[in-house]
Amino acid sequence: MSFPKIVFIAVWLLSGSVTFGQTAEKKTLTLDGAERVIAAAKAKAQELKSPGGVIAK
Repeated sequence: MSFPKIVFIAVWLLSGSVTFGQTAEKKTLTLDGAERVIAAAKAKAQELKSPGGVIAK
């Protein structure tokens, strides 16, 4: 085998292993994040003088 073929095969094999090594990040809602969302919803309801307020917590 010639040197360029060896380099091509090595790069091809390494690129495949990198692709399979990637994982998707799962986005989650933490307790702190949920409390911030509820506080923002309460503030917006008070700003709009919403008769029902916020149904949460």
